[in-house]
Amino acid sequence: MALGRAVSRWSLAAVAVAAFSAVTPAAAETIVSPRYAITLAGVYIGSVEAHARFVDGGYAIALTGSVGGIPSVFTNAAVQMASRGNISGTRVLPAYFEIELREGRYVANVEMDLDRGDVTDLYVVPGLEPAFDLISLTIEDVQDVLDPMSALFVPTDGAELTGRRACDRTIPVFDGWQRYDLRMSHQTTRTVIGERDAYAGPVHVCSVNYVPVAGHRLSNQVVSYLAYSERLEVWLMPVAEADVLIPYRLLIGTEVGDLVVRLERLSLDAAGGS
Repeated sequence: MALGRAVSRWSLAAVAVAAFSAVTPAAAETIVSPRYAITLAGVYIGSVEAHARFVDGGYAIALTGSVGGIPSVFTNAAVQMASRGNISGTRVLPAYFEIELREGRYVANVEMDLDRGDVTDLYVVPGLEPAFDLISLTIEDVQDVLDPMSALFVPTDGAELTGRRACDRTIPVFDGWQRYDLRMSHQTTRTVIGERDAYAGPVHVCSVNYVPVAGHRLSNQVVSYLAYSERLEVWLMPVAEADVLIPYRLLIGTEVGDLVVRLERLSLDAAGGS
């Protein structure tokens, strides 16, 4: 596994193209395109838009998002991500992940190749800086993991999952810098009524515990806050056409109010191949 600093090999314009062209059309495909609004303490601060393609046991996802408008809390920031891989039953097997973060003049890039969830190549800028309280990554920390994009959906393998089967799981995540677990548990199942083109139907409400594993500093205040937070939630909604659950709502409690990412529009394109 190569660890080091490198400039991203893909241009921003190529991220979505690369993700979608990596999956060859087959018997049937479904494209799921959700758009989410981001609010902080009830104030709109940004949006996220994703396009996910599911075809013949493979998936490719491209996502763009941006936040801003509250200088006292954070500066304007933008993110672009892409991921692709395969689905085996209810198991997600990522093969590639890329992310670019921009916040003011700060730019960060990650490119990651994986083989059935094991990281094989990693290019990251900036790399982890040595520090006395840094929990160093090991090879074991980057095996059998999901990238942040692949961790966002839950394959159902054609079954209608109960709340506990949907929520009760631990998701091992590696984002190129940090390895952490998301320990989820079912809280309740409720019905939501979407507005306009949004979703209407049942959602599974899962509480989330964030558990840092490696790649973080013990003195990092954000990591410590999330690790002790009791205000982390994800609401999962079914997309039957793609045999997956995707987030309807994400919530992170903060000292200045709840940060909420909520579905505001969903479009589906399901078609059979020739």
